[in-house]
Amino acid sequence: MGISIILILAYFFVVTSFFRGWQNAKLFDDIPDMIFALISLFVLCFSFKIEDKITKRYFMTGAIILAITKLAEIPMQEYQAMTGVALDFLYWAIIVFFKFVGFLCLLYGFRRNTK
Repeated sequence: MGISIILILAYFFVVTSFFRGWQNAKLFDDIPDMIFALISLFVLCFSFKIEDKITKRYFMTGAIILAITKLAEIPMQEYQAMTGVALDFLYWAIIVFFKFVGFLCLLYGFRRNTK
């Protein structure tokens, strides 16, 4: 758990320093994104404590998908903020689709866990 927190914070600081995030107020917009990624990793750590294998897989899959999509979204937002060029709709549609799949996996895992 501690290693995942250290890695996610290191990723945050590397990405924002690469895109000069320290020099603009856009940096503070990324903090909720990092909190979302941390919560996804906490759910992943929680999934290791679940005994039902199918429920565990749903939790793990959902948490991994959500964390990866959020970590992929941050450099895309930084690129847009730095260059001022809007990315194509297809990139954002892929991110939204995978987030939807991740949330569905988590919701189904929660449903199976509460039974």
